[in-house]
Amino acid sequence: MDSPSLLSAETALLIREHAGQAETQRHLTDQVVDALHGDGLYKMWIPEDLDGLGKTPAEGLEAIRQVASHDGAAGWCLMIAITTSTLVYRMDPAVAKTIYGPDRTITGGFAAPLGKAVADGDNLTLNGTWQWGSGTTHCTHIGGGCRMLAVDGEMAGAPRFVFAPASEVQLLDTWHVSGLSGTGSTDYTMTDVVVPAEFAIDLAAPATRPEAHGNLSFFGFLALSVASVAVGIADRAIEELTALAIAKSPAGSKRTLAARPTTQIAVAQARATVDSTWAYLINTIGDCWESAIESGENSVEQRFALRLAATDATQRCAEAVRQMYLTGGGEAVYQRSPLQKLFRDSHVVTQHAMTAERTYELGGRYALGLETDLRSI
Repeated sequence: MDSPSLLSAETALLIREHAGQAETQRHLTDQVVDALHGDGLYKMWIPEDLDGLGKTPAEGLEAIRQVASHDGAAGWCLMIAITTSTLVYRMDPAVAKTIYGPDRTITGGFAAPLGKAVADGDNLTLNGTWQWGSGTTHCTHIGGGCRMLAVDGEMAGAPRFVFAPASEVQLLDTWHVSGLSGTGSTDYTMTDVVVPAEFAIDLAAPATRPEAHGNLSFFGFLALSVASVAVGIADRAIEELTALAIAKSPAGSKRTLAARPTTQIAVAQARATVDSTWAYLINTIGDCWESAIESGENSVEQRFALRLAATDATQRCAEAVRQMYLTGGGEAVYQRSPLQKLFRDSHVVTQHAMTAERTYELGGRYALGLETDLRSI
């Protein structure tokens, strides 16, 4: 039996109505952000003692999929926010309360260590510029991957993801892109920003809380969440192509597009792709979740399975969207057609570092018994 949707019908409708405005202004509207807050979606993976919902990974992924089916940009911003929020399970409890305790918390940022964090007593001084600041327009705290340095410039440990208040971060106007324009994934910079040393988080640190969320790989959470956006966009593409096919008769034909066998095959194949990749993804996270609860960890094999399921769903669902776009014919190229936006959005999702086509290599190398980098799984 399916669990009840966390996304209200009112919020779903609002997301669809505001998708065009988000695309034009290159970030989500305040109304959509407020509605997502109202449904509690930004706190899905926050523990209940911090006024979160404490939902399972599968429940959160389903919510991302649903939001993305109404607007890929909204699904993407939600995905980044709640994936980043899983760092609460690796934080000092006092820091967790500071960052994730407030009612309207949203966090985000880019984990690659493009910045510097210089230790000076109990504080860190941050400097750097990062890309891919998805949803930062509405964030309360923004993080960035940093190289950890001593005052003398010597390395002082492995890189960390370091949070800073959003008011201390400058957003740059760089997000001019082909798809997912409404995510506001702009570059951002920090200049001599001082934060407590405890704001630096090790993405692979042991859990600091008893909930099983902290026993799952952060990178696995991220990859599956990206994939859930891809699945939601594919859901919408099938919906839009179906509506178009029923209504449209191609030029010179008395039959509707839906009456063509090629259309029927394309829709059936797309539906099979979406449903099978989702089943694989949910089955894989379910297996990892059980292990996280029972043994407190996931095996290397399980972590690779997470990454493979995420990559496969992302790449195959983008292909399903492409087929819906092609099946839509000339109508699909017009800006009035949702299919062209869905095509653009889905192919931006395929470029994410966690689910790009090249990440198949991780699973392939491991399956073939070759030396494989385990740091990103």
